Amino acid sequence: MELHAIVRSADAFQQGLTGLQIQAVAERAFGPGAEVRSATELGGGMYNTA
Repeated sequence: MELHAIVRSADAFQQGLTGLQIQAVAERAFGPGAEVRSATELGGGMYNTA
């Protein structure tokens, strides 16, 4: 998987998902045969900040 993550400090409030976590989410949503080819984390702090 090609993963484009935002670099954060270890103590940052928001932490991104790892590649393995993203794969697990895809398999849970789409079934065990799901394949994630790439993932790009969105910046700006306006997504899923609740």
